[in-house]
Amino acid sequence: ALILYQRNKFIRYSSYEDGYSISYPASWAIKEKSDGASVIFLSAQESAFDIFMENVNVVVQDLSNNPRSLDSYTETAILQLQAVFQQNMEIIANESFYLSGQPAHKIVFTAKGDQADLKFMNVWTIKGQKAYQITYAALIDKFDTYLGKADRIINSFNIE
Repeated sequence: ALILYQRNKFIRYSSYEDGYSISYPASWAIKEKSDGASVIFLSAQESAFDIFMENVNVVVQDLSNNPRSLDSYTETAILQLQAVFQQNMEIIANESFYLSGQPAHKIVFTAKGDQADLKFMNVWTIKGQKAYQITYAALIDKFDTYLGKADRIINSFNIE
């Protein structure tokens, strides 16, 4: 039972600089301040052939120079995603959500990448002068496998 316990164990991560905390699976790797993200949590590689590490990342944006409503931020965020993925993007869900007790927005979409076809779940909210965006990314056929953990990570998010 010890191995099972380890597999389901979550660790609390706090970013004092960005003002939030979040829990992630103990078996996952962590990268701080990488690729524009405040933090990235990476799933364990399943095998040598595992080309994509399912991950959840947190991006924090300072909006003090450009304050905006959640609706305005949502519109811009979706336009930016569409600009990045172009015609390779298909939106599956686009709905209101709650994150850390705050009104938020959630979008689920698929996108064809150079290496593989991916599926994403993005959730964002605004509190004070900051936008908090959490993204879960996975290979399309692995999305549901890691969805329970991704949901648990996202639901553990707390703006301090």
